[in-house]
This record gives sequence, C-alpha cells and structure tokens, in this order.
Amino acid sequence: MSLLYLQVTQRTQPLFVVRRSYGLEGVLGEEATALSVGLVSRTHFKPPDNAFAWLHFDAAAPGRSRARVWRSEPGRPIPADEIIGEIRR
Repeated sequence: MSLLYLQVTQRTQPLFVVRRSYGLEGVLGEEATALSVGLVSRTHFKPPDNAFAWLHFDAAAPGRSRARVWRSEPGRPIPADEIIGEIRR
C-alpha cells in the first residue's frame, strides 16, 4: 500500500521508465521483532518494434538521460551514418 500515489495519463507509451521505491517496516510481537529499511530501483526500456534504439542512462544523474530511436519504413535502410554520428557525440 502506498500513501502517496500519482498517476499520469499519456497518449503515447513512454520509451524509458525509472521507478524507485523507498520503505521502512517494523514488526514487534511475541514471536518476532524486526526493523528493515529498503530501496528498490528499476528501469524499463521499451523501444518500438522494427527500430534501432540508443539509450544513455546514469543512475547518479537520471535527469540527463538521453534516448534516441530510429525507425525505418519497410524497404528503406536504417540511416547508419546518422546513427553512428549521434552515438559518437
């Protein structure tokens, strides 16, 4: 159960998602006494089908993440020179 929950509805599905959960749990009873503190961090990257994707993510600075997706129409090649040039930047 979360005391704070925020849902944002978007028209398109996100390309990259970072989720972090922080928690504190305490148990006090006749049979058990425990205290635990936790942190869970999970990333999910879902590029579209039939695409070439590039992602730069640093957990220390998630606001500076960069993602780029190249899609090509059937029968057209993916622009290899453009992709290589962007990745080298």
